[in-house]
Amino acid sequence: MSKTKIFIEAVPLVDKQMSGVPHALAGIVAAMAANKEIMKNYELILVAPKNRLHLLDRWPGLQNCSRKAIPMKFRIMNGLGRRGLLPPMDLLLGRGIYFFGNFFNWPLTKSSKSFTYIHDICFATHPELVQPDNQKMLAKNVPRYIRQTDYVIAVSETSRREIISEFNVPESKVKVVYNAADTSAYSKTYSVEEVKQTQQKYGVFGDKYFLFISNIEPRKNIERLIGAIEKLPKDVGLFLVGGDGWLNEKVFKMIDEQNKKGRKVIKPKTYVDDEDAAKLLQGSLGLTMPSIYEGFGMPALESLTMGKPTVVSNIPQFKEVAGEVGFYCDYKNIDSIATALQKVLDMNDTERTNYSQKAKKQASKFSWDKSAAVLASLFNQVKL
Repeated sequence: MSKTKIFIEAVPLVDKQMSGVPHALAGIVAAMAANKEIMKNYELILVAPKNRLHLLDRWPGLQNCSRKAIPMKFRIMNGLGRRGLLPPMDLLLGRGIYFFGNFFNWPLTKSSKSFTYIHDICFATHPELVQPDNQKMLAKNVPRYIRQTDYVIAVSETSRREIISEFNVPESKVKVVYNAADTSAYSKTYSVEEVKQTQQKYGVFGDKYFLFISNIEPRKNIERLIGAIEKLPKDVGLFLVGGDGWLNEKVFKMIDEQNKKGRKVIKPKTYVDDEDAAKLLQGSLGLTMPSIYEGFGMPALESLTMGKPTVVSNIPQFKEVAGEVGFYCDYKNIDSIATALQKVLDMNDTERTNYSQKAKKQASKFSWDKSAAVLASLFNQVKL
């Protein structure tokens, strides 16, 4: 019996800019590739531009996947795709199940089926928080991508309901496959020396700081977060890990102002890799992420995986992830954010130990193995 081919659009995995999407895609594909039952029935084929296929080597766990080059220049294909002018791509690549991990997809013939991740619809629900050009592109194209895929994958039940409501999609077409944390980095316990060396590498001294992990962008609510940090004792700092993002001029101005006042609010100019971020998290008071909007909120889950206090906004997506162990705040209210951060500051050693156990138990509800099994069950329902 021949295996069903699953063509995985792997462009996010070979992009120069690393964000949450490629980490999520790599996580679930690696879990599928490690699952003997899945590999018995399916052949996983990573599809990317020919000149970037070698960049797939940087992702551990993808060795069991085949590789196939996109049969046209990527720049041309990307332009045709955004204009809705691509031919059915399975005529060029082959018949099978097509798996798209980052909002967009390709047209296919009726002989193939497709699954498309829509990680969030901030561009539709909060357009003012999205980089303008990207917002226009997503608003224009995502409705078409939803129409031309067989199944939409949401990363939380809240996002699923939003997609169904906003785009009038049949409930049966939208499925939930939760994200998970990178346990290779966030399940480790690093030595005191390793943590100190990493802190010094990025200019952090001492352990009285909260860590933020994400791009500097409006929906992350960093202006209010810095306002909340200012209400805490002066020796409490904030370390911001992530890309520079967009619409962030005020944030960087606030960082400069805080530093002039003698408060450590640090955004390093160099890239912080996952392992260094995990070490910085271990040495911190905890993670803070008072977002206005999220699709899932993977840094919060990574923090819980490490057993660290996790301060998040009281939006429903975070409640799915953090359950009863989140330190919740009203993202609109600086005092509410400051109060939640102060609760973490006030924890004694016993409370921290008890919290860590509960946080890790909550995090254990999510894993790439579990998500891969859910995804495989959806593949099993497809008839080619």
